[in-house]
Amino acid sequence: MSDATQLLSKAAKFLTDNRLAVLSTVHESCAPQSAFIYYVVDKDYSICFATPRESRKIKNILKNNRVALVVAQEIEPYELQVEGVAEIITDFKTKSTIWNKYSYVANKNPASLNFPPLMQLETNEGLEVMKIKIQWFRYSEFSGHEPYITEGALEDLKKLD
Repeated sequence: MSDATQLLSKAAKFLTDNRLAVLSTVHESCAPQSAFIYYVVDKDYSICFATPRESRKIKNILKNNRVALVVAQEIEPYELQVEGVAEIITDFKTKSTIWNKYSYVANKNPASLNFPPLMQLETNEGLEVMKIKIQWFRYSEFSGHEPYITEGALEDLKKLD
């Protein structure tokens, strides 16, 4: 496996193994707005999350569906920056599958029982399940003597399968 392919594999694993990210959207006034989210990744490397229908995220995405997302960790300093296009999932079966996976992931840590607040809800009524299709990403590892950085697109991740 080439070094480039190995870094792409690490990027894909880092994305799928984590569950917390910062999502940035753009308000109609062009001001950036960011939020901490739980997420899951589907089989096509789309990043999925749930949010209340009245959230700033939804309002912003409906006007400008371009988003940015960052997943990072400190102890082993890795980060993944993503730019993509977000959409609301409307297919009931897909929405239910993502919601069930999302609920499981968001509830894995018993110490975060009240975070995110939507996990306190008994049903997913009033929520939208969103999907971000990756257009560009940059994965960085800063734990060695030299940083390892790779960039790519969704097609690069799909080649790994």
